[in-house]
Amino acid sequence: MDLQLTQSFSYPKSVLLKALIDPAFHLAVAKKMDSLEVELLDHRINGDLHLVRIRRRVQNQSPVPAALAKFAPSEVNLTHSDEWNLKTFTGHLKVEIDQAPVRLKCVAVVTSKGKGCDRRFDWEIKS
Repeated sequence: MDLQLTQSFSYPKSVLLKALIDPAFHLAVAKKMDSLEVELLDHRINGDLHLVRIRRRVQNQSPVPAALAKFAPSEVNLTHSDEWNLKTFTGHLKVEIDQAPVRLKCVAVVTSKGKGCDRRFDWEIKS
């Protein structure tokens, strides 16, 4: 399944990109998403490429038939990897869900729009 989403912001793309490459920003967002635990796994800078990788533990909210519920874990780990190129304003995002047969990856592009900017996500979701 492919999914496209666009977010609009009232500030310039340079301001948005500063947040998107800041590990503290990613950790703060994850904490606001009802995460039980959040951990910074990696933060690397290689020229114009910036990688932030976090893991968060969340309550498993997957719908499971009652007969199988006792076999489903009550919590799962999600690993988020965001790699942004500051020169092209392009990001490659990936979300891995432990013990789930699904793969989520995305190309995101930040473009100027008037005094603000847009961030477009092109998600590829496979199970």
